[in-house]
Amino acid sequence: MLRLAYLLTAAASLASANINFTWVQPSCSPTDTYNKCLRGQHCEGTKCYANIEMPAEHNWNHEALEKREYLAAGFRLAPAQHAHFRLGKRQGLVTTDGSCGTQHGGKVCGNWASGSCCSKYGYCGKTSAYCGDGCQSGPCLTAQGASSKSTTSSSSSTVRALSLTSSTISSVSAVQTGVPTKDGSCGKQNGNTICGSWPSGNCCSEWGYCGKTDVYCGTGCQSGNCLNAQSASYAGASSTSSASTLSSSSAPSNSAAGASSSSTTSSSRSSSSSSSSSSSSSSSSSSSSSSSSSSSSSSSSSSPSSSSSSSSSPAATGLPGTQKVTTDGKCGAANGGTVCGNWALGNCCSSYGYCGNTAAHCGSGCQSGNCVNPPAGQSSSSANGAAATSSSSAIGGNTAVVATSSSSMASSSSMATSSSMASSSSSSSSSSAIGGNTAIVATSSSSTASSSSSSSSSSAAASTPSAKSTVDGSCGKQNGNTVCGNWPSGNCCSAYGYCGTGATYCGDGCQSGNCAYPPLSAASASSSSSSSSSSSMSSSQATTMSTASRSSSSSTSSIASSTPSPSVQVTKDGSCGQQYGETVCGNWAAGNCCSMYGYCGNGAAHCGDGCQSGNCTGPPHLPAPGPKAAPANANPGSFKIVGESGVPAMHCGLLPNGKVFFLDKVESFTQLKLPNGDWAYSSEYDPETNTAVPLSYKTNSFCSGGAPLANGRFMSIGGNAPLPWLAPDVGDGFDGIRYLTRPLDNSSMDGQGWDEPGNKLSSPRWYPSAQTLPDGRVFVASGSLNGLAPENASNNNPTYEMLDRNGVSSGQFVKMDLLERAQPYYMYPFIHLLNDGNLFIFAAQISQIFSVGSGATTGTVVKEMPELPGDYRTYPNTGGSVMLPLSKANGYTPDILICGGGPYQDVTAPTEPSCGRIKPLDANPKWEMDAMPDGRVMTEGVLMLDGTVFFVNGAHQGAQGFGVADKPAFTSLLYDPAQPLGQRFTTAATSTIPRMYHSVSIMLEDATVLIAGSNPVQQPILEVSADTPFATEFRVERYTPPYLSNGKQNLRPLNMTLSGTNMTPGPAGSSVLNVRFGLPSATVKDVKVALYYNGYVTHSVHMGHRMVYLEHTGFAVGKTAQNLMVQPPPSNNITPPGYYILFVIADGIPSVGQQIMIN
Repeated sequence: MLRLAYLLTAAASLASANINFTWVQPSCSPTDTYNKCLRGQHCEGTKCYANIEMPAEHNWNHEALEKREYLAAGFRLAPAQHAHFRLGKRQGLVTTDGSCGTQHGGKVCGNWASGSCCSKYGYCGKTSAYCGDGCQSGPCLTAQGASSKSTTSSSSSTVRALSLTSSTISSVSAVQTGVPTKDGSCGKQNGNTICGSWPSGNCCSEWGYCGKTDVYCGTGCQSGNCLNAQSASYAGASSTSSASTLSSSSAPSNSAAGASSSSTTSSSRSSSSSSSSSSSSSSSSSSSSSSSSSSSSSSSSSSPSSSSSSSSSPAATGLPGTQKVTTDGKCGAANGGTVCGNWALGNCCSSYGYCGNTAAHCGSGCQSGNCVNPPAGQSSSSANGAAATSSSSAIGGNTAVVATSSSSMASSSSMATSSSMASSSSSSSSSSAIGGNTAIVATSSSSTASSSSSSSSSSAAASTPSAKSTVDGSCGKQNGNTVCGNWPSGNCCSAYGYCGTGATYCGDGCQSGNCAYPPLSAASASSSSSSSSSSSMSSSQATTMSTASRSSSSSTSSIASSTPSPSVQVTKDGSCGQQYGETVCGNWAAGNCCSMYGYCGNGAAHCGDGCQSGNCTGPPHLPAPGPKAAPANANPGSFKIVGESGVPAMHCGLLPNGKVFFLDKVESFTQLKLPNGDWAYSSEYDPETNTAVPLSYKTNSFCSGGAPLANGRFMSIGGNAPLPWLAPDVGDGFDGIRYLTRPLDNSSMDGQGWDEPGNKLSSPRWYPSAQTLPDGRVFVASGSLNGLAPENASNNNPTYEMLDRNGVSSGQFVKMDLLERAQPYYMYPFIHLLNDGNLFIFAAQISQIFSVGSGATTGTVVKEMPELPGDYRTYPNTGGSVMLPLSKANGYTPDILICGGGPYQDVTAPTEPSCGRIKPLDANPKWEMDAMPDGRVMTEGVLMLDGTVFFVNGAHQGAQGFGVADKPAFTSLLYDPAQPLGQRFTTAATSTIPRMYHSVSIMLEDATVLIAGSNPVQQPILEVSADTPFATEFRVERYTPPYLSNGKQNLRPLNMTLSGTNMTPGPAGSSVLNVRFGLPSATVKDVKVALYYNGYVTHSVHMGHRMVYLEHTGFAVGKTAQNLMVQPPPSNNITPPGYYILFVIADGIPSVGQQIMIN
C-alpha cells in the first residue's frame, strides 16, 4: 500500500513537473480581461479549447491536436496511448522555401511562416487566395484542388467548412422547448429555463448551468443534448425523427465523395413529398429542371428519400439506437465499435478512436459521425447513394437545411429556392443554424456568383475601422459587437463570438474580420434585399450580375484608394507589406489596407493599428520581420566534445575556483552517486580535467532560479516537490534556498555539497528569476506556486520579494502588475540591471523599467516600454536575451537584445525568427527589429569578448517542455551589434549534438564557451528511439570562438598578473588595479580590459549576465611587455558586487582570464 501511495504521488508530481500549456485543462472565463487562455486557444464557458488549424497531410499534427483536445476534456492517456501519440512522426515532403504543390514536387506547407495552405499556383500562405478555390493542401477552406467551376466540388468544400465550423452539430440534436437562458443558468433551479443557443453549450447540468461537456450533458442533465437521454429518444423515434438524423454534415460528407446526377435525380424525385406530421418553421418551394429537382424541409419534416439515404449510410451516421454510444470520448473499432453520438467535443470518430469535430477527427480515416470524407472502408458507391439527400437538423431550436445539386444544375436552367430565413438565389441551397444564426450554403453556379457579388459589401459591413476592438478575445453580437482587430489568435470573429483564424472562425458564421464567406448579417441583408428578383434568376444571369458587382466593388475600391505608383509592386495573392517584398494591396478584392501581418483587407484588423499601406485609419505598427538569410562566417569557430557532466545539466554557474556546477532535478538515474549510494543530482565539473564529482542537496531544485551573491557564494532558489520513492532524503524545494561556497584562493571546499540551513523564500516559486542589485540585495520575481496549469491564475505567483546580501528573504512578497498582465507567459522573466540602478523586466511581449526602492515592498514602475512585435519571448517559448557590453565609450548605456520565441507550447509550434533591440533609458525608447536566418526557441545568447553575441542551442520548431520541441538548431549564430542593421548575423559552427530543453552554455576562464545538457524527458532516457528522438544528454562540448581559431590562439596575451583580487567601484583613481601581461607580437594596435559576469544559467535565461569594458592607461604601442593601470567601474550600478572574470583583449583576441571580486 505504501508503494502504491508513492506511485500515485509520483504520477501527480510528474504530471505537474512539466508545465504544459495546451494539454492541461484550464479554467477560464470569456469575460476576464485576459480570459486565462493561451494564444492559439479560446474560452468556451470555463474551458480553453485549441483553435489551431493543422495541415491536413500531417498525421502527427492531427495526433497532436487530437491528444490536446482529448486531454482538455479531462481524460488521461494510458502508457500505450502515450506511445501512440508520439508527435515527432512525419509524412510528406515539407517546403523549405515556401513553394508547394504539384508545381513543386508535391511539397506541402507544413508550418511555413506565411501559412499552411498551398495555393493553386504552388505557394504557401493563409489568406483566401491560398486556402480558397484551388487550394492544394493544408487547412483549405474549399475541397483541395477543387475548381470554382465545379458545382459538386463547390458544394463539398463549402459544406466542409461548415462542418468544421460548428462544434455542436451532431447526428442528432435535441429540440428544446422552454424559455432560453439569458445568463447561462437553467433548469428547475432557475425557472425551468433551457440553454438553447447559449455559447458554452446547450446541456443544462444537474446543478443548473449550461455547457457541452460530460459534466453538463452526462448524469443529471436536465435538458439539451443529454448523453443519458440519447437511447431513449431514439428508441421511440418515428419516421419523422429518422429523417432528421442525417446531420448537415452528412450531405457534404457524401458529396465530397462525389455525387452523380442520377443519384441526385432519384433522391430529389422522392423527396418532393413531406410528412404530414411536420411542424414547419420555414417552408420552401422548388421548381425543377428536366433532369433534377430541389427541395428543402423544416427541422421536423420527413421524406422517404431522407429515410432511405439515412439507412443506407453506414455507421458514419452513428445511430445510437442500433450502436453503442461512447461514455468516455473513445470510439471506433478499437473501442468496441462505439460511436460518438452527441459527445461534447464532436461526433466524428477519428482513425485513432477519439471523438471530436476537427479535421483530425472528421477528415481522413474518420470512422463514423460527420466525416468530411467517406469513413474508412466505405465505398464511394455507398457514399454516392446519399449524396443528394436533403436533410434538416434542429440545433438550439433553429433549422439547418443541406441540399446538393446535380451536375446538370450548373447549366443556365432557372432554379429557385427560398425560405423564411433570407437566403440568396441558388439552384439548391443549404442553411445551417448555429447558435441562433443562419448560414447559407449553396451548390450551383448562381450561389457562387451571389456570394461573390455580396462579398464587397459584406466585408465592409462586417468590421468597419471604427468598430470597437476586443480586449479579451471575445467579439461579435454576443459581446457588444466588438471586432477582433489585432487579437493575437486571429481577426475572424466566429459564430460563437470568439477571435481566431481558420475555418472554425473565418468560415460559415464568421461575423467580422477576414471571413472566407460573407458574414451572417451582411449575407442576410444582401439576400433579403434581392430575394424577390433573384427567385427567378437563371444561373447565367446570376453570373453576369456577379461579374458586374465585382467590377463595381473593384471600381469603388479604386476610387477610394490612390493608385499605386508604377515603382510599387501590387499584390497578386493578397499578401503585402514588409513581410512580402513591400507589395501593396492596390485593388485587391478583399480590400486595399495591408495589415501588420501582411494581408490585404478592409476590416479594422487591416486598416486599424499596424496598417502598413492603403486607406489606413490607425497608427503604423512596427512588424516583426520574417527570417533573413545570413552569410557564413569566414571564421566560424568549432565545437568539440570534451567530457561528461555527471548529471543532466539543467542549471549551471561558474564558481570562483574556475569550475562549473551543474544542478538538476531528482532523477531515476545519473552518472554519479553520493557516498551513501544515492544518485547525485548536482555535480562540480572541472574544465581543465573534464571530470565531474558529485554534489549533494537537500531540496529538489527542479527548474529553480538563482544568482551569485555579493559575498561570492552561489545561491539557488525555488524548485519543485519531493519524489520520496526516488530520493527519500530530498525534500520539497518550492520555497527552498541553497548555497554553494567556493573560495577564490584555495580548494578546501571543492566537492562539498549545497548548504541548506533552513532559510526559505516568502512563497513557493517554480521558474523564478533573480538579479543581484547594486547594494548586494537580490531581487526575486515570478514563479509557479504549485507547478500546475498557469492558465489558472490561482496556481501562479506573479510577485517579487527581496533577499538581503546574504540571500535571506525578507519574508514579504509584493504583486507585480507586469507579471499579472503577462500570464500565463510570466515565468522566468528577463531581468537586466540598468546603469541608473533600476531594472528592465520583460515577460511575454511586454516590459517596463522598475525601481525596487530601499525597502522590501517599495517597488514602483518607472516607465512602460512599447510592446515587442512578434510572438512570445518567455517561457514556454523562451528566446535569448542579453544586455550588450557596457563601456565609457557608449556612456554605459544599456542596450538590450531579445531574439527568438514562439506562439504557443506544442511540438507543432513555429518559432520566432525576429530580434528586438531597445535602449530603455532613451527619452522615447523604441524596438529596432532585426531578423535571424531562421526561427529559434530555447536559443541562448552568450556575450563574447570581442563584443559580439553567440547564439547557441535550442530548436527550430516547438517549445519548452517535455517532448514538445523538434528540429534541433545545430548551427550556431554570431551577432555583431557594430554592423549595420540587416548585416549583423552570420552563421557560425555546427554542433552534432541536439541541445533541446534543459540545456546550458557558459563562458569559461579560458575564453571558450562550455555547452552541456538537453534532457527533454521526465526521467532520463539514454537511447534514442522512434518514440523518444531526443534522449538525455551527458556529453559536454566546448565551443572555440573565432577569436581563438585559425591561428589567432597563438596571438593571445600571455602571463597576465594582477596587483590584487578585488576592486571597489567609484571615481577614477579610487581603486586602481595594476595588470601586467606580455604580447606575442609588437604589432598590436588596441587593448581592452573586460569584466565578465556569467550569472546563473537555466532554461535559456542567463540571469544577471553582463560584460563591462574598463578604462585604463599605460598601453605602449610597439612593445610586447605591457603594464596597464586599470580604473574601476564608476558604480555598482554598472557592476553589482560579486566575482567577475577579468580579461585583457589585444586586437580582439583575449587572454586567459582571472577572477576578481567587485566589492
